[in-house]
Amino acid sequence: MQAMDGRLNRPITQEEIQTYQQDGIVCLRGYFDSDWIEHLRKMVDEDMKTPSPMCKDVDNDEEHKGFFFDTFISHHMDGFDKAVRESPGAEIAGRLMRSNKVNLLFDQLLIKDPGAITRTVWHHDATYWPVAG
Repeated sequence: MQAMDGRLNRPITQEEIQTYQQDGIVCLRGYFDSDWIEHLRKMVDEDMKTPSPMCKDVDNDEEHKGFFFDTFISHHMDGFDKAVRESPGAEIAGRLMRSNKVNLLFDQLLIKDPGAITRTVWHHDATYWPVAG
């Protein structure tokens, strides 16, 4: 496993890249070691305790809370910025997109507790982020 230095612990295969290019999604396991997982869990817990001004209450029933939504997290918390810049995520994205540069346009947390009844509204990201390239 790789340490928290962002290097990949194995190459992404051409088959995985082709799957991503064809389907827009691919399952890649084992790129984030236990240190990164723990770091991200800590950041999520911190954000849920003290959300940013961009946090929205999306629960539609005051009695049944359990859906947390916050945006632009890496702009508000250094720990998320560290994950964006130093984790294997950017390199993975670049390789899958066959790009030597990756730009972060938007980040968000959508966290649903088990049994949460608030539905996630159906949407398509392309209408929100009409980006070419």
